[in-house]
Amino acid sequence: MDIIQILTALLLLSAAMLCIALILYFKRIVYSMLELEKEIKDLNSTLKPLISSTLELTKNLNEVSETAKKQLQVSKSIVDDVRYRVDKVLELEEKVRDGIDYAVTPLIQNLSAIGKGIETFWRKFKER
Repeated sequence: MDIIQILTALLLLSAAMLCIALILYFKRIVYSMLELEKEIKDLNSTLKPLISSTLELTKNLNEVSETAKKQLQVSKSIVDDVRYRVDKVLELEEKVRDGIDYAVTPLIQNLSAIGKGIETFWRKFKER
């Protein structure tokens, strides 16, 4: 046998071994891909309810936020109304106080003047 035939036999044998190795390697790759596909399906089935509940939670938070804004506007309106009415009551009180001061002060001054006049009259009357 010639060296070429021995080398050819070795080459064919190594090619056969390489094919077997490639088959085993491709089998592992296919198995890994199947596992990856299974994990992606599991993740997908887990994410769908999560996304759904997140969307529902977002919707509920928006509703709560809108309700809070409306309540805040109502509260602000009530506070503004109360402030307006208190201001009007204070203005009225001030007007009444000023009106009484302007009406009563001259009356008291006049009564005081009349009292002094009567006192002076009686003093002069008694002196005679």
